[in-house]
Amino acid sequence: MSRKLEIRTRMAELSKELQTLNTEVKDLDEVDRRNASHVTFADYKFKIGMYGSKLYDEDQIKEVSDLDREEARIGTSGLAYTNTETKDGYCCLMMKDKAEYSRLSLLLTRLEAAAKINANDKEKEKYIKILLGETQ
Repeated sequence: MSRKLEIRTRMAELSKELQTLNTEVKDLDEVDRRNASHVTFADYKFKIGMYGSKLYDEDQIKEVSDLDREEARIGTSGLAYTNTETKDGYCCLMMKDKAEYSRLSLLLTRLEAAAKINANDKEKEKYIKILLGETQ
């Protein structure tokens, strides 16, 4: 009977040790991810807030912090985003240069128009003109 108790005690100790080691591995993985993110997004110097697919005004461009670089992700559009964990639709779009603002604004307008063509049959012509650059 005492052998069974010894085995169960040892199993409990090993389980606690495994849990501690798993936590340590997760922490190390997170540090590695953050370091890699710093390298990947090192050339991004500025960010602009956006809500949905609308960029904030150009005068609200801010410098990117180290924390922004750590939290940065590449979105499905291929653009670099930060502060993406919010539930209200607000995030920031990262830029290498302030001059990128107009290009990104046009790109987001066209992406929104393309999405609306698929969703809205009634106003397709309006959004096709936006995609072709005839109107903005």
